[in-house]
Formats: sequence, C-alpha cells, structure tokens
Amino acid sequence: MPTLLICTVGGAPQPVVRSLLTDPRPEKVVFVCSADSEQSITTPRRPVQVRERRCVCGQMTHACFDPTGVLALAAERGFTLPEDAYSIVTVSDPQDLTACLRDMDDQLGPIVDDWLRRGPEHKIIADPTGGTKCMSAALGMVVRRWPCVLRYIGGESRTRDGLGVVEDTREKVFPCNNPLDELGYQAAEDAITLCSRMNFCAGAQLLEAAIQRVSFPEARAGLQALEAIMTFYCLWDRFAHRKALSALHRVRRYQESLGRHLSAESVAQIRASIPEWEARLGTLSSCQQATRELVEDLLANAARRRDEERYDDAVARLYRAIEAIAQCRLASAYGIRTNRVRADRVPEPLRSTWAATKPGSSDLKLGLQDAYALLNALGDELGKKFCSSSLGDRKHTPLSARNMSILAHGFTPISPDVCDRMWEEALGLAELIGIRREALFRFVPLQRRGG
Repeated sequence: MPTLLICTVGGAPQPVVRSLLTDPRPEKVVFVCSADSEQSITTPRRPVQVRERRCVCGQMTHACFDPTGVLALAAERGFTLPEDAYSIVTVSDPQDLTACLRDMDDQLGPIVDDWLRRGPEHKIIADPTGGTKCMSAALGMVVRRWPCVLRYIGGESRTRDGLGVVEDTREKVFPCNNPLDELGYQAAEDAITLCSRMNFCAGAQLLEAAIQRVSFPEARAGLQALEAIMTFYCLWDRFAHRKALSALHRVRRYQESLGRHLSAESVAQIRASIPEWEARLGTLSSCQQATRELVEDLLANAARRRDEERYDDAVARLYRAIEAIAQCRLASAYGIRTNRVRADRVPEPLRSTWAATKPGSSDLKLGLQDAYALLNALGDELGKKFCSSSLGDRKHTPLSARNMSILAHGFTPISPDVCDRMWEEALGLAELIGIRREALFRFVPLQRRGG
C-alpha cells in the first residue's frame, strides 16, 4: 500500500533509519526537523567519531557518534530515497510547543490533504521518536485528526545503564493505531462539539461510525452511551416523541458509561432527569390535541432554533405555539375544538360578523386570529391580552411577517427583530396557561469530562 511516513528528527539518525526500513516502506517521507537537526538528513558518509565527556560521578567517559545522515545510512542498507520522494519541514523553535504545533500544522496539513486525496489505499504513518520532546508532542497533537498509524522506535538495550539512548542496531518498532480513534476520544470530542451547537443528529451519526472502529469494550460502551443520549435528543428535537421515549431506554442502559466522556455534573443531571423525561414524553406522545405540555415543547424547540439564529424555523414554531395556546384554552375551559365550532357557541356580535363573512356552514374552522377573537368574545383574559397586543393588530402584527416568510407564503427571510417580538409575545401568552419562561424545558448540556 502507498505509505506516507512523517517523522520527527533529532541528532541521532539511527531511529529514523530504522523507521524507513520497517515495512511497509514509505513511498514518500516528510522529515520534521529543527534548524540544527536538518543536517541529520542529508549529511554524507563520515567517519565515526569518539568524544569524551565527563560523567556525573566526575570520571571521563567515551561515546561513539556516527555523524552520517539518515539518507546515506538508509542507502547503505538498501533503501534509497530520490529527492522528489522526501521533503523537509522545519520548526522555528524546537523548544516551544506552540511554535512546533503551529509550524507542523501549517506545513504538514497541505501535504497530508494531497496524499489522502489520492485514494483510500494511501496510508499515513507518524513517527514521533526523534527531535525534542516538544516536537514529538506537537506531532502527536497534529496527527490526531488524520487516519494514521503511530510508530515509535524504542529498544530493550540502552546506554547509561538503561537510562540513555537506544543502542545502535538494537532498536525495536512499536506500532499502534491512532489512540484517539482506537479509544474514541476524537469522535467523542467532535460529537460533543456538534451537540453544543444543537447538531444532535450529526453527532449521533458521527458516533455510530466511530463505534465500528473501536475494539476495547469500555471504549465502545462510552461511545454507545454518548450516541444514545444524542440520538435521544435528536428524536425529541424532531418532535418524534414516541421514538424518543423508546430511545430513552438506551440512555438508561448505558448511563453507567456516560462518565467516560462527560463531566460528573452532566452525568448527574442526566440521571436525575430521566424520570422527568419519561413522564414528559409519555404525555407528549399521547397528545391528540393542544395541551400545555405541547405548547411548552414548541416553545423550547423555538428557543433552540433562536439560539442557532435560525429565525425562520424559530418563528414557524412560535406561530404554532401561539395557535396552540388558544386551542388549549378553548378546549380546556370551554370544551371547544377549533376544527369544528358550532355557530351557537359563538357569542354575539361575533356570531353575526362571522355569519356574514363565513356563510354556508353551521360548523366553523378557526385559524389563529379567529381563535383569539372567540376567546376575547367569551371574555377570556387570554383573548383580551392577544387582541390588545401587537399580535392582534392586523396591520402591524409580527404574524404577517411570518406569513410573508420563505417558509410560509412569501420570499422574505425572518429578521432577528421579528423573531424577538414574537418570542416575547408568545411567552406573555404562555404565562396565562401556566408556563413560566424561567422554567422552560431545556436539554441537559453535555459538557466534556475535564472540560
């Protein structure tokens, strides 16, 4: 398989050479160097040097160094890299983690993107063995987003009584899959970010794919728990109340594993909320008419769309909530269904007015404005509040902006101002059926563990 090897380079060329000679041998190599270690790549064959140095005990010791570069040593062992098969990336400060991360991200990103565009069979191996600790840490951070295998060159025999560098020719290769993928950390982090932006469904789908790549049972259970709560939120956010109620059983099942990726506070809130969610969804899934619970659910959904600045979607929900408030009051207080209102249930003079404007039927179907007009005629405070508000002003009502919006009958998107006006008016009406804005239902925020 075509392989791209990315490796950090320090003063010792041997670990890099061993990485080059390990199967699968790379088709292309990127050497990540400092200004000082760059010479470790291209320096030609030179004699082995012996240097003296003073040990911590005060005695003089001797050490052998091979100053020959990586390319020359690899060629001697049968692996030659032509000039167009490798490139050198240089970090500006090998002791500064931020500088290393920035430089690697800027320079490696385009190379990796080009490599991956060539096809799914093109693989990446990242080797952070050489270079400074900052360079190795930075490479580990940069490659976390890429489908790659990590490779470390270690060994069982080291100088300085096992505390120095690995002895030449005694290197050992330690490969592993990207731990962030293997343990699901990257997928969990990305999904929680999506969830914080109310993209519950996208987060759940991302996790579904990640679960298939995870082999450790504990890691799989953690992702399944996270996917369960996001699927639950997704279904509820779509008004799929019956399906959400079924999905809640999976949340219960995996709740012990939620703490693998979520904060203790989030886990505690989810556990405490499950009985309330179950009761609320049980009511919503059996609704056959407008209820206070349905109105609150519409308002909560509108709040989420408003927070996303999806004002047309928010206003569509607010319009339905305002309509449902009237339907709820007419049904609960007067036994009147707006889809079939007998004319004798309408007080005068409204009955005569409607008889002139709605001829030909003894049973009436009432829209939003007519429902509140009926409540007003019945002396209900809800009808009075509506008719005295901007909603009841047929010339200047924000409802007309909704009617002319893209999602209704027109071509003009809803402005934030119109959405805010409808939001306040809807909350004012909702308070008269017992819904308080400060107690409006909200999903438990999914906060990262340690975040």
